Amino acid sequence: MGFSYELDKSMTGYISLRTDFCYADEDLFSNEQGFKVNTTQWNNYHLQTGVNMRKKRFNLRSGLLLTHGRTSNFQQPINFEDPNELNLLQGTAIKTEARHFTLGLLVSYILDI
Repeated sequence: MGFSYELDKSMTGYISLRTDFCYADEDLFSNEQGFKVNTTQWNNYHLQTGVNMRKKRFNLRSGLLLTHGRTSNFQQPINFEDPNELNLLQGTAIKTEARHFTLGLLVSYILDI
């Protein structure tokens, strides 16, 4: 979902929100031990906002990208809560809640030929 608004003749503001939920089979993204090494099954939300400045021969677009994701079904690769002789270097892997947050700077230069 997105929205843009013309601030003046040479400047347009924009904002968008999207999700990238994945409904693919989780086994497609696991390694031999069964760990998921990416965020393909997480509920990710992306918010993008910024401005597009039009000049005679080019457009300059700048903005911010915020991403937040979470899951309550993350398989930890390492857990040191109960180390013993059999699992001294890795512990017992359990499923736990995990989150991630990303902040990005967007810059785009478009030459009008």
